[in-house]
Amino acid sequence: MRRAIICLFFLITIQLFAIPNYKDYTKNVPGLDKYPNATAINVLTDIQLNINPDTTYTYEVFYIKKVLTYKGKKRYSDVKFIYNADYESIELGDCFTVNQEGEKIPLPPEAIHDSEHYLTLISPDYINFREKIINFPGIEPGYFIIVNYTLKNHRKEFISGVEHLMEENPFLEKHFTINSPKQIKIYYDYKRDLDNLKFTKEKNGNIISYKWVIKNSELIPDEQNAPSYMITGCPIVYSTAKNWKQMSNFLFDRFKKGIYRNREIEDKAREITRNKQSDRDKIFAIYDYIANNFLDKESDITEQDFNPQPLEKIFQQKYGSTRDLTALFIAMANMSDINDCYPAIVLNKAERFSPFQRNNAVRNFIENLVVFWDGILIYPGKDDMRFGYAGVESCNLIIGKKKPQFQQYNYNQDIVDYPKSISFIDKTIGCKLDNNGEDASIDYFIAYFGPQDYKYRTRFRNETEQKRKIWFSQRLKDKSSIITDGPYFENIEDLGKALIIHYKCDISNFFINQGDFIYFKLPGETIPIKSGAKERKTPFQIYKNFSIKEKFIIENITKDFTLIKPAKDVYKNLKLENCQIEYKLEFKESTNGNLTLIRQINIPECLISIDNYKKFTDFISELKQPHNLMVFLKKK
Repeated sequence: MRRAIICLFFLITIQLFAIPNYKDYTKNVPGLDKYPNATAINVLTDIQLNINPDTTYTYEVFYIKKVLTYKGKKRYSDVKFIYNADYESIELGDCFTVNQEGEKIPLPPEAIHDSEHYLTLISPDYINFREKIINFPGIEPGYFIIVNYTLKNHRKEFISGVEHLMEENPFLEKHFTINSPKQIKIYYDYKRDLDNLKFTKEKNGNIISYKWVIKNSELIPDEQNAPSYMITGCPIVYSTAKNWKQMSNFLFDRFKKGIYRNREIEDKAREITRNKQSDRDKIFAIYDYIANNFLDKESDITEQDFNPQPLEKIFQQKYGSTRDLTALFIAMANMSDINDCYPAIVLNKAERFSPFQRNNAVRNFIENLVVFWDGILIYPGKDDMRFGYAGVESCNLIIGKKKPQFQQYNYNQDIVDYPKSISFIDKTIGCKLDNNGEDASIDYFIAYFGPQDYKYRTRFRNETEQKRKIWFSQRLKDKSSIITDGPYFENIEDLGKALIIHYKCDISNFFINQGDFIYFKLPGETIPIKSGAKERKTPFQIYKNFSIKEKFIIENITKDFTLIKPAKDVYKNLKLENCQIEYKLEFKESTNGNLTLIRQINIPECLISIDNYKKFTDFISELKQPHNLMVFLKKK
C-alpha cells in the first residue's frame, strides 16, 4: 500500500510539472526600454518542491532568462549548482540558449562540469561538497538562457526554505509550488498585501498543493546598505516544523547525545580548572585551553548534521568544527561541576529585523552554534577572539535549555574586566603642541572591545613584531604622520583582556597659528557610515555598530590663548523607530595650559525606514562635518 501511495504521488507531480514550450515565452519580451536598471529579465520561472511521505524530496526548477546587458552576461552565463553528495544529487534537464533570431543553440558536452567544491580543501566536513557548472557559450545581450534541473534530497529531516519572488531583476512570471502528502503539514508565511501575488491551496487525492504565482514583480534596486530580500522582497517562507521550539528540540536532542563523560577528558578539565575559585574562572580556563590547543575548522552548520563527532576523537585529533568544539566545551564544563552551559543557535544577524525569522523555523536562518553561559556567548576554538565575544553584537538566539528559549541577544559590554568601557573603541590621545613651530607629538593609547578587538587581534596576533609595524605604518590615515615609537600590542596573547595598541607619532603642520588665533583639527576617528544618496527605495540597514569614546588631551597650549570653539558641551541624539544615535562632546580647560576634550559616538545596528532616511542622513552628515573636529583658540 505504501509503495502504491508513493507511485501515485510521483505520477501526480510529473503531470503537474510539465515543461513549458520556450517558444511561447521568447517572443515580444521587453528590454532596457522598460527596465533600464535591470541586467536581465526573469521571463518565466517555475519551481516545484515535491515532498515524499518519508520526507525525502525533489526540487525541480525550470527558468527562462533574457540577458539585457554585458553585466548580465557576465553574471548569468555561468550557472553553478552546489550540493552535498552525502544526501543530494543534481540531474540536468534540457539546458540551452536562444539567440536574438529565436534559434535554439544546444550546449556542447564540454560546457557541463562536475567537480569537487573548493571548500573540500579547507575542511574534511566538506569532503563530499560538489559543484556542477554550466558554461553557456557565446551569450550576448538579447539572448535567452533556459535552465532545467532537479535536485534530489534524501536527508530525512525537517524540510524548510525560502523562495524569493522579487530580486534585483524583475520576474515577468514566477510559479512556486509545494506538493506534499496530506500527513506532512506545511507551515508557510508570505506578504499578503501584494496585488500581483496569488496563492492557492488545492487537494489532489493524497497530495496537497500550495501554489504562489507572481506576475510583473518590481525589481529591487541595488542600493548601498540595502537589507536582505527577507525585508525588501517577497519571500515565501515554508517549513515542516511548526515553530522554532519543535525544530530546535529536534536539533538540540541530536547535539546533546554527543555530550557525555570521558575519563581522559575529565582529568584534563580538572587539571586546567584546579585552584580556580569561581565558575567564571573555570569557564575562562576551559575557553583558553581549547582556543590555544585546538583548531577550529571552517564549517557551515546549515549543511551539517547536529550530531557532533565523538568527544574522544575531537580530543585526540585537536581540531573540530564549531559544533564539535562547542560539544567538547560544554562537556568539559560539566566535568568541572558547571551545569549551566548550554548550546545556543545563533540566527542570521543581518535578517534579525525580519518578522519571518522569528515566526518561522527555517534551517537556512541558522548562522552558528556556540555556547551560552551566564548571559554571554562563547565561541570555542578561536585563538583570536576574546572571551565573551562570539562574532555577533545583536541577534536572535535559541538557547538549548530543557525547554528551548528564543530571545534577542545583545553583546553585554559589562562582562569586560579591564579596562572598563561602554564603547568598542576607547582612545586616549595625548597631543603635545610644539611652541617653536606648528607640529605636534601625538601619543595614542587605544583599547579595543568586541568586534574591534576581534578585528585587530585577528590581523596581528600571528604576525611578527616587524610585520605588525610595517602593516600598521602603511595604513595610517594621516600621511603627514610619522611613527616615532611603537606600535606596542598589549594583551594580544591574553584572551581575557582587551587588546590595547599604544604608539607615538609626529605630525607636521598640525596646527595653524594666525596672529591672534590658533586652530587645529583633532585626530578623531571617521564615522564609517556612507549615506550619500538623497532618496532611497529600500530601507537603510546599519550592519555593524560604531561605538567609540575618544579622550583628547591637548598639552602645551600657550597661556595667552583661550578656547573659543567649542564654546560649550554638545549633546545630539536622533531617536528612530528601533534605535537611538548619540553624539557627545565635553571639554575642560585647566590652568596649566592643558585642554581635555571627550568625544563619544554610538551608532547601533538598526534598520532605517525610507520615511526616516532623510532625517537620518541629515543627522549623520552634520556629525561628519569637519568643523566638529576643529578647535579654535584666541589670544586673550
